[in-house]
Amino acid sequence: MIIKKKIKNLFLELGESPIWVDHLRKFYFVDIKNPKIYSYQLSESKLETFTIPFTSSCIVNTRKNLFLLASGNKIYKTNSEFQEFFELCTINQKYVGTRLNDGSYDGLGNLWVSGIQSNDRNLSSIFKISSDKKIEIFEKNNIKLGNGIDWSVDKKKMYLNDSKAKTTYIFDFDTTNSRLSNKKNFFDFKDFSGEPDGLTVDNNGVLWIPIWDQGLVTTISQNGQFLNCFDFPALRPTSIAFANDNKNTMLITTAKSDSRQSSDDGSVFLVTNT
Repeated sequence: MIIKKKIKNLFLELGESPIWVDHLRKFYFVDIKNPKIYSYQLSESKLETFTIPFTSSCIVNTRKNLFLLASGNKIYKTNSEFQEFFELCTINQKYVGTRLNDGSYDGLGNLWVSGIQSNDRNLSSIFKISSDKKIEIFEKNNIKLGNGIDWSVDKKKMYLNDSKAKTTYIFDFDTTNSRLSNKKNFFDFKDFSGEPDGLTVDNNGVLWIPIWDQGLVTTISQNGQFLNCFDFPALRPTSIAFANDNKNTMLITTAKSDSRQSSDDGSVFLVTNT
C-alpha cells in the first residue's frame, strides 16, 4: 500500500462512507459532522463540495443517477446535483439507537445500513431498505456500533464490523431473497488498541479494514486469516473505497483526532494497492 497524495485543502471532522461511482468516474464521500457531500474526479483531480440541508452518515449510489443518504433515522433520495431531497422512509428509533451509521448497496435493489447504540440497553440493528420502501430488520437491538457493510466476491457472504465489540461478523447471504442468516464471528480485533471502522472487499475477496484511533489499515483474507497491517499517517482512518481500475486505487477518509493536532487527521488520501 503506497500513499500517493492527500486531496489539497480538504479537512473533514469525520470523513466517512467513500464510494466509487463508475459511470461518473468519481469518488463520493461525506463529513458526518457537517452537512456536506464531496465528489472527487480521479482523472482531473477535481474536488466538488455540495452543501445539503442535513448531516449524513452514509451515501450510496443505487442506479444511474439515484443516490441514497442516511441521516438520523431517515433515508433520503436525491440525484447527483444534490439540490432536491425526498424522504424515502423513516426507521423506528427504538431499533436504530442514537442514529443510523454506515451502509452499502447490495446491487439487488436494497440499501443495507446499521446504526449506533444509544446506551448499553438500547442497541442498534441491521436494516434492509428495498426500492419499494419496505424495511426489514436483522440482528434486532444486537449491534453496538455498526460499520463497514460489504459482500464477498460471489455475494454469498455479507460482512459487518461492530466497532465497539471489536469484531467482524460474517453472515450467509441469500441472493434470491436478500436475507441474512447464520451469523458467525469472522475476525476478532480485541488485541488492537483501536477499533475496526469501515470494511471494503477487493477483487480477490480480501477485506480492507482501517483501525480507528490506532493509525492502521489491516487486511484479512476471505478465510478470516490476518494478512497484513499498514501504518497510516492519520490516527483515525475511517473507510476505504476502490476505484474500478482493477481495484488498485483507493480513497481513504479520516477523522480529526481528540488527542493530537496533525494536518493528516481529517485529510482524504489517495492510495495505490501495489
